[in-house]
Amino acid sequence: MSLFDAYPQGAAYDEMFDPEGCPRPHYASLFRILEGMDRDAFRARCELAELTLINQGITFTVYGDERGVEKPFPLDLTPRIIPAQEWVHIESGLTQRVRALNLFLKDIYHDQKILKDRVLPRELVVNAAHFRPECLGADVPGDLYIHICGTDLIRDTDGTYRVLEDNCRTPSGVSYVLENRLILMRIFSQLFQENVVRPVDQYTTQLLANLRALAPPERDNPTVVLLTPGLFNSAYFEHSFLAQQMGIALVEGRDLFVDDDIVYMKTVRGPQRVDVIYRRVDDDFLDPLLFRPDSALGVPGLVNAYRTGSVALANGIGTGVADDKVIYAFVPRMIEYYLGETPILPNVETYLAWNPEHLRYIEEHAHALVIKAANESGGYGMLMGPQASQAEREAFLTKVKAEPRNFIAQPLVELSCCPCFVEDHFEGRHVDLRPYILCGEKVTIVPGGLTRVALRKGSYVVNSSQGGGSKDTWVLAGEPGAQTQTLGTMTQSQSLGTLTQSQTLGSPAPHPIQERYGPLLSRDADACFWIGRYIERAEATARMIDVHYHFRLESPLIGETMRWDSILAIYGEAERYRARYADEDERHILQFFTCDEKNPNAILSCVRAARENARGIRDQISSEMWQSLNQMYLDLSKWNVTRILAGSPHAFFQKIKNASHLFQGIANRTLPMGECRDFLDAGRFLERAGQTTRILDVKYHDLLPRHQFDPPAPAADPASALPDPFGIGGPVDVHGWIAVLKSVGAYEAFRKTYHQGVTPAHVAAYLLLNLQFPASVRHCIRRVEGCLRRVSGNADSAPANAAERAVGRLHSNLNFITPQEIIAGGLHEFLEDVQDRCHEIGAAISQTYLRY
Repeated sequence: MSLFDAYPQGAAYDEMFDPEGCPRPHYASLFRILEGMDRDAFRARCELAELTLINQGITFTVYGDERGVEKPFPLDLTPRIIPAQEWVHIESGLTQRVRALNLFLKDIYHDQKILKDRVLPRELVVNAAHFRPECLGADVPGDLYIHICGTDLIRDTDGTYRVLEDNCRTPSGVSYVLENRLILMRIFSQLFQENVVRPVDQYTTQLLANLRALAPPERDNPTVVLLTPGLFNSAYFEHSFLAQQMGIALVEGRDLFVDDDIVYMKTVRGPQRVDVIYRRVDDDFLDPLLFRPDSALGVPGLVNAYRTGSVALANGIGTGVADDKVIYAFVPRMIEYYLGETPILPNVETYLAWNPEHLRYIEEHAHALVIKAANESGGYGMLMGPQASQAEREAFLTKVKAEPRNFIAQPLVELSCCPCFVEDHFEGRHVDLRPYILCGEKVTIVPGGLTRVALRKGSYVVNSSQGGGSKDTWVLAGEPGAQTQTLGTMTQSQSLGTLTQSQTLGSPAPHPIQERYGPLLSRDADACFWIGRYIERAEATARMIDVHYHFRLESPLIGETMRWDSILAIYGEAERYRARYADEDERHILQFFTCDEKNPNAILSCVRAARENARGIRDQISSEMWQSLNQMYLDLSKWNVTRILAGSPHAFFQKIKNASHLFQGIANRTLPMGECRDFLDAGRFLERAGQTTRILDVKYHDLLPRHQFDPPAPAADPASALPDPFGIGGPVDVHGWIAVLKSVGAYEAFRKTYHQGVTPAHVAAYLLLNLQFPASVRHCIRRVEGCLRRVSGNADSAPANAAERAVGRLHSNLNFITPQEIIAGGLHEFLEDVQDRCHEIGAAISQTYLRY
């Protein structure tokens, strides 16, 4: 049976089939491939795509959803196809529209001719929620206000493309366009073999070129940043994705400050000037000195810096007036007024509640209309009249009559349909299309854009927040070889606004080759530092519990010396544990250290904390690092202590260790030699030094006979020291000391160094002072010092700051002290001093580099 056997066709225009049920010519090859596919084979590809979305963290946020913050954005694997000539029509219409919108914005913030000529009622503009009188008279680079635009298109029952709305403030979704293409090529590569599909992967290159060109003319190598509201914004994945793809810093408001009308960002090398801000924060939150005073997302003084021209913003402040759904109704008039042209892409018929005649019509026909708030998005603030009850319509009309300026109504358009895979067959689902338009010296449009799908049967709402998904959108090349074309462009005669030669946009300024990675934000350095610490802590805990648990199984004698309270002592968790559990039951101990979400040092808690830090700096780390850490967290979340004990505890702990090693290996392979890597390593090795010291301190006293806690007096001549400088004497718990070595992964390396046997003296000396072993305290501190000196660029001279001085003091001590000197002063005292110094180093690093 064909996957299309039960495919229903309704009144809507079907993208794939004509009214007779035959595939349209541009869909013929795709239909042939899909028709011959097995249901299970197609379903397996769908499951693989869903797994890919989850593992790669391709998500969005639904505000107020208690089920979780991150939701994968569903991808239907059947692409939407647009033939070449059809795309030419769309491209021409979008270019025309964005030209008119840019001219409109320049006009209303300067001469206001369109208002004086009464083409558009003045009160509708000045009373628009996003009109910014603070920007009247302010000049912007190239006279362009809109640099990135996402215009939503729909198709009616005749197949006519119509503009549903414009998104000129902070349009989102382009990351899914780029990711959808990659996923489909990897999972369903054969679909591309019979079609010449225009590429979309040059979007970020063109975007960066346009952004760089906005910088003040005197800035030869401008610094561009992307300003995000933060981790919990619905589009945060996209923000981090775009920043990573463009190689620019992803900043929050707290990372920036303004001094003398110049914007700076806080980096580990000190303040660095910012020239261009691609902002994904709405006007209201940009500057608490001018807009909302309670905003913690913006930068005090930013608007004044913007007005002086020292920093450029994309999109410009005040572009939101063009997003207003009331103003939308007048865009066809703008096109005629500014360009003297007939609109290529028509609007949907629109009724303005502001107009008394229109308001009466809305009241009388609410059952057949879609009524929308003028400045809502995401499928919110609207009433689907045909699907609403009489009571719902009456309640909504009350709001409309109370604020008629802020509502419009449109007839319910039967959106076109595309085939979507549902359970084991294809069904039609309503779709729209959001192409992405970049405005610079030329207009550049991504071939295709984001096709959004109303996955719920019968739904017309395609927004992701309302259960929508997406499709890859193909624009077919007109002739063989056309797939090598760049994104669509317009001719020089169609350039926007009035661009002088010095303001030419879209051509990046030449810049010298940079041998060193760019400066790291202090906040990002903090995240790197703690990722290193948390991953190391998770791996060390897994190793420690694994060794301890399995040594206890060997014999009652060994089990007696391998007490669980020593593990609690190593981690300083005895008090927290006893507040949660009544006794030191083995099951409870395993629960506490593996899956107990209330224990911040549990393996699950450490991995989750590392992942949250990594999610905040996805623009800085490699995609493979993120996927490795994300997969580690997802796998670990499925475990509980019952499952661990029912299977092989060793296999579980080995999984944690292997995942930690994989993450570190990927970091070594894919992360450039720079500050991000140095702070990751500094955190890792500082944590490891502390772990080794605590293990040795607790286990040394745990394994010694009680009468031997006090060290003997030092020999008169250090050269004549005993072979056992720690003065153990008496029986030695060899099994216990082997466990200590295995707890830090040192046993095999130790045996290659000491052939005469395992003694406490040798174990202590090896774990403290051996320079070659990666878990020895001396080696770790040396690595931390190297990381900090690379960050400061102070490789050979005296310590440059408190962090370097703190680590230098400990490193120097470890370089010259001998085992005999350690025991003379007391091993416990020495280890306690090392732990204190490790804490001092961590505090100094934070004070020097990580304040933000």
